[in-house]
Amino acid sequence: MEKLKNAVQRTLDRLIIVRWAEDNLITDDPNILSQKLRDWKTTPAYNSIVDLLFADRALFDKFNNIHNGRIFERGHICEKVKISDEVLGGIIEDMSKRSFRKFDFDILGNTYETYLGHTLHLKEDGTFEL
Repeated sequence: MEKLKNAVQRTLDRLIIVRWAEDNLITDDPNILSQKLRDWKTTPAYNSIVDLLFADRALFDKFNNIHNGRIFERGHICEKVKISDEVLGGIIEDMSKRSFRKFDFDILGNTYETYLGHTLHLKEDGTFEL
């Protein structure tokens, strides 16, 4: 269960940092996550939002190369945990509705803790949901 919590924590940390970077115009594209969400919603039968975000690793590799932080390093357990499209899509949709522009690091920390306040449930197919 500890490994699962670490995977959830790292995934949320990555998404929060990307959202913060989008809203503070640090990224080339200020709509990375919302565009991936739109792509998934318009063609869910052909696209998985999980694959759109994580399959080629380009987004996280770019953050890792620029910021050289451990949070985006390859090989973390979060890359092996299966996340359902509905869960990830819901998280990104909720995050996209919020402005991260004025968030300082304390607020980012509190936001992160709020997400971790959700309970994880093991489903019959072996995946977890919030």
